[in-house]
Amino acid sequence: KIKSNFTGQAEDRKIDAGNELHNLRLCEKENINDYIARARGLATKCASLGLDVTERELAFYVVRGLTGKYAKIREILKTQREKSIDDLLEILREEETLQNNVGMPNEVSNPDLTFTVVRRQRQKRVCYFCRKPNHVMKDCFIRKRIEAQKKPRFYNSSRKNKDLEALALSSEVQETSTKHVWILDNGASAHMVKERIRFENFVLSTGEVFLAGKDSKLKSYGIGNVKAKNVYKGSVIKIENVIYVPDLRYNLISLTTLMSKGFKCVSKFDSILIIDKHGNVVTKAFKRDNRLEIDLKPLNEYNIECNLVENPNDSYEIWHKRLWHLNQQYMLQMKSVIDFNLNSNFQCDSCDLGKITRKFHPPITNDQSNDVLELIHADLCDPVHVESLGGSKYFLIIVDGYSGMYFSFFLKSKTEVLSTFEKFKAKYENLHDKRIKRLRTDNDLEFLNKEMTAYLNKFGIMHEKLYPIILKVMVKLSAP
Repeated sequence: KIKSNFTGQAEDRKIDAGNELHNLRLCEKENINDYIARARGLATKCASLGLDVTERELAFYVVRGLTGKYAKIREILKTQREKSIDDLLEILREEETLQNNVGMPNEVSNPDLTFTVVRRQRQKRVCYFCRKPNHVMKDCFIRKRIEAQKKPRFYNSSRKNKDLEALALSSEVQETSTKHVWILDNGASAHMVKERIRFENFVLSTGEVFLAGKDSKLKSYGIGNVKAKNVYKGSVIKIENVIYVPDLRYNLISLTTLMSKGFKCVSKFDSILIIDKHGNVVTKAFKRDNRLEIDLKPLNEYNIECNLVENPNDSYEIWHKRLWHLNQQYMLQMKSVIDFNLNSNFQCDSCDLGKITRKFHPPITNDQSNDVLELIHADLCDPVHVESLGGSKYFLIIVDGYSGMYFSFFLKSKTEVLSTFEKFKAKYENLHDKRIKRLRTDNDLEFLNKEMTAYLNKFGIMHEKLYPIILKVMVKLSAP
């Protein structure tokens, strides 16, 4: 009783919390921050009571609950179901700012003063995306540019204790060939390169490179030194402590790292000179496409655009596996395109194994019975959890071995097996004018007892006893 009372109260609280979330509405004098916080609190309350609310469902309830001056933005947001709750918060904050500033210029009677007030109000607007003034998030060019990109164009680098972590920042550029170009980046805190072949004294060390985008990061797989040919002076320079980031878009030279090691950067026209401690010019970064580029060629030239097969005259077996196990007919058609050695006697073990089919059970040659009621199979089903309308928990299955005809009888207890079999015997022996000669069952006690044994002996019925699994197989195989 105590359990039922507490369970009912918990269910009631869950129902009340769900209804409260479904009926969520924005109050007349409630601001957007309080409204979103109230919605999140209701979602947390539902989750604590066992009623899971996804972020998409929460966003739906928040949009549906907008009323009054937010009716227009509500209709727009109904068509943008993919917005997260954080995106909705920024959009509604922006709309709230616009709504609060609508009536302010009307209080000024002078047209010149009205223009001044409106201009000041516009200057106070701050974009919730880039945090820059004089525009709103829907007109933010930075947001539109980032959303149009398939991959984040912003990278950055910082190190944390023993783990190798980095954060780098570079400007948006067009897709160009950057085989020998390094970007001089004042936002990167470590040198980074994307080609493994450039390294010497390489040490494996996994870490992460955090991007400027929200929850974006890349994997780093080591650190080492890089030697490269300086195109500006024709000398060889060595860059120490370079992080290997294979998914990086451009090789980066960290300006802050250079300055920490005593290098100076002097601006000269459209370039920057990098000067060492002794006043010697090490290299020069040229301004191209609104970025500072340093031309550093690798000491070992290599071709990263084309990878050729080492041996075009590979064997038939290798090309058969490369082409997803093509048969011999299609392999001959590929001969005009691929040069491989023909082998008419080739046999693929994987292909043979995949084509093997299961063999059927051989048919039973000897007949189990030659007439109806000559062989009877019987089995009692275990008690079921739910009783029938008549209160029965068991059912008895009787199958004729010759015709395959089966009969089912509902029983309330195991003691009814004998009486049910007696009724079956009397009815069908009289109906077919034949006698039951053999009864085949398992070794359960409902068939192995004194009453059943005495009854079978009285009428001369042979009792064959089998294991339960064998009995089921024999019943299935005996059916025509």
